[in-house]
Amino acid sequence: MSRIPVMTEGRAALDKANQVLGLALSDDEVAYLADSFTRLQRNPSDVELIMFAQANSEHCRHKIFNSSWTIDGEDQERSLFAMIRNTHQLQPEGTIVAYSDNSAVMAGCEAETWMPQGDHHRYEKDTHLVHT
Repeated sequence: MSRIPVMTEGRAALDKANQVLGLALSDDEVAYLADSFTRLQRNPSDVELIMFAQANSEHCRHKIFNSSWTIDGEDQERSLFAMIRNTHQLQPEGTIVAYSDNSAVMAGCEAETWMPQGDHHRYEKDTHLVHT
């Protein structure tokens, strides 16, 4: 664990940490962190910055995909994520679960598996529907 010298180097220390640690923080996130740790009057640890980056990542928050956007000066009706969801709404065939806890399940097929049968704890072949 190391400390990032915000108290002596200011935002430049966070900009460097962002690059060196591969945090992929946006300019506004770096500014927020610089302001926050300056107000706290302490240097953040690399662990704190990594955790912040993960909690605010595209994957966790869909911060870019849920943004509004404009093409050729025209505001778009749906965010990118809403467009993806709209595709599913228009063509849901074969989907068992969609957009639930960052996961999806597609309709599968009959497959052979080995399952314990009865009290004798022997595995026997079983054929049943398996979704993917």
